[in-house]
Amino acid sequence: MQNRDDNEQLPDPSYEILVGQSLACGLIGKILYLYPEHEFLQSLAEGNVFDEIPYAAGQAETTQGLELLNRWSEQTGGNLTKDAFDDLQVDYCRLFVGPGKLLAPPWESVHRDVTHLTFQKDTVEVRKWYALYGLQFEKLHKEPDDHIGLELAFIATLASRAAEALAAGEDARCQELVEAKNSFIHEHLMQWGPQWAETALKGARSEFYQGVFKLIQGLFAEFRLELDQDVAV
Repeated sequence: MQNRDDNEQLPDPSYEILVGQSLACGLIGKILYLYPEHEFLQSLAEGNVFDEIPYAAGQAETTQGLELLNRWSEQTGGNLTKDAFDDLQVDYCRLFVGPGKLLAPPWESVHRDVTHLTFQKDTVEVRKWYALYGLQFEKLHKEPDDHIGLELAFIATLASRAAEALAAGEDARCQELVEAKNSFIHEHLMQWGPQWAETALKGARSEFYQGVFKLIQGLFAEFRLELDQDVAV
């Protein structure tokens, strides 16, 4: 075992947390937002992606989610068959797309607005948040901006930018981004995400999506812990 040089700087733990948050939220957001594609899901099955997760690893829900997803990966044997892929598409459509009543509509406004419709006040507020940081949903005005996958992707972006600022010694900029990230989590994701995740988990039939929703519950538990502690980086 090599001894560490006294002059060698260990990574700032806050930097590691931010990078881990960005990676975890980015991956889960992508899984939720993108309609299932065989090549992408195949890469998840064979890539040991779910051996561990860089954020919220200490949460019980995260552990449960990783167990489900690793079991799914092992059962595919690195080969996602057409039948298994079709089952995942069906599960995704039942939950998020239709036809028929969606089991877990993935848009914030559906859950928070009295109309239970998309493109309501919450959609506009989320769009303004994105614009503040130079981001615009590529399907602006065609699909709602407040999809759970997009909101997680936004958190991933802010966490990544905060980590870059911290590494560059731009502490004030880092703090600004962290505060913005935490405000968005508090004002938006935590106002509907935990209840949505519970509903989605109950509706999911596949171990893959059950595992994903457990990971999301782990994310929300970690978000709540950080907000309660008012962690400053």
